[in-house]
This record gives sequence, C-alpha cells and structure tokens, in this order.
Amino acid sequence: MEINYLDYKNNNFEKLLLNKITKDEFLSSKLLKNSDISNTILLTDIETMPINIQNTMAALLKAKNFSSNLISKNTKFIATSSKNMKQILSNNNFSSELFYFLSMYNIFTLPLRERKEDIRILVKEIIAEFNLANKMDKTISEDTFPLLEDYIWPGNLTQLKSFLYRCYNFSVNDLSIKASLVKHEINNEFKYANKDYLVNWKINFNNFISANIRGFLSNNKVESGLYYKLIKEFERPLIIEMLKYTNNNKFLSSQLLGINRNTLRKKMEDYEIKIIKNTAENEQ
Repeated sequence: MEINYLDYKNNNFEKLLLNKITKDEFLSSKLLKNSDISNTILLTDIETMPINIQNTMAALLKAKNFSSNLISKNTKFIATSSKNMKQILSNNNFSSELFYFLSMYNIFTLPLRERKEDIRILVKEIIAEFNLANKMDKTISEDTFPLLEDYIWPGNLTQLKSFLYRCYNFSVNDLSIKASLVKHEINNEFKYANKDYLVNWKINFNNFISANIRGFLSNNKVESGLYYKLIKEFERPLIIEMLKYTNNNKFLSSQLLGINRNTLRKKMEDYEIKIIKNTAENEQ
C-alpha cells in the first residue's frame, strides 16, 4: 500500500497511526479495499513527511507493545526519496530515529538522465498502461525516442510518466503520438522543469558534482593529483558554455570568468577548444 504526499498532508496517515480512524476508513479515502493490499507499505517521497508524523511513526515503531490499525509486527516498509537523505538528516530536517528504523538496506538508483537506454522500454510500458486504462491501442512513433532520450528529466520517472500522459491526451484524433507533438511539449517541459531547477541551482549543482565525485571514487583507482584532474574536467565545459553565452567573445568571457584573457587563450589551447565561426558556407 502506497502512502504518499497527500496522505501526509491531509493527516489521514497520522490519524491512522494514532487509531483515530480505522484501516477501512483510510483505505476508503484512497478508493481501496482491504483485499487490495498486502502487509508491505510504500512510503513515497518520505522527505516530504511532516516532522510531527515522523516522530509519531518513530515512537510507534520504537514501542515494544504497540497497537495500530495499520502496522503489525509483520509489516514491511519501503521508503523512497529523490533527495540526499543523509544531507537532509545532517541539516536536522528529518527524524534520525525514523531514518535508522527504516534504513536497513539502501538501494540507490541512477537518475533517468544517466540511464537513457531504459527510456525506450519505460515509454512503451507506460503507453501500454495508458492503453489498458483507456481501452485504446495507441502507439508512439519511433522518431520520438531520440527526443525523449536527449532530455534531462530532472523529475525522473514521475516526470516522464506525467509528460507522456499529457502527450497521450493531446493526441486525441491520432492513434500514434507524433514526434512533432513530443518536441513541442518538451520545449514547454524544459521551461517548467528548469524553473525550479534554476531557483535551486546551487543545491542541484552541489548534489550533481558530489554524486559524480562519489561515482568516480568508487569506480577508479585513486592516485595523487586528483584535485587537478577533476578541476580540468570541470573547467573545459565551463569555458565552452561561457564562450557560447558571450557569442565567442573571448574578452567578455575572460572578464565574466574572472581570469586574464591570455590565461583563457592558454586554457583553450590546453583543452583543444576551438571557435568555429558561422559562415554562409557552413550554414548551407
């Protein structure tokens, strides 16, 4: 049985933990019956659970002789989060007691942008799920997959599913979801998704860098000079993006980067960064 953000927000989950409502009443609010569920509880986006509910749940799990309409000795928990829970914990934004009660086995999955080979399979499964629910037989054209694989999907699978649902509904008169529709919606998706991403860019940037460093350290033999190796890996894309931003103006780029123009020129030579000017011949 899934417990999600809405269950946290409307307090139904807390009421159930405190036996203020029955299990049947809780399931009825989720349009479920007792026969529909097992003794496994899925806590999705657990970092959104309010601290008072965290404390209630931790106290319940800690008690030797507890009675709850929801939880028994045989109950199994699966908790999911797209956030760095250790960082949230260190900032005192999550109950350490509840965290360690739930943290028996940790499974880390790569974000969707780092496993693009899965997108084709996921998309076909999601479309099949929509077809089953809507008693239809829609498909998605092959030329949409490169578009879907090139997008960064900051919201991972949840965002992909929401995006496909919108495309599915927009293709009212078509039995196939066309690339033109997907391209148009991805342009809109980029604006929406990156609004939050850019507002929180420092947190996202730090998390992204940290994740890549951890991946490097766990998969490579660490040798001396690591600092300079990693700085080089960061500097090259930084210089390329700054040159794009200034329309290849090296003087302005050096000013914005806060380095000497000769230093910028030297780094461009070291990293083999070349400026290719757009000409009429190149554009034809």
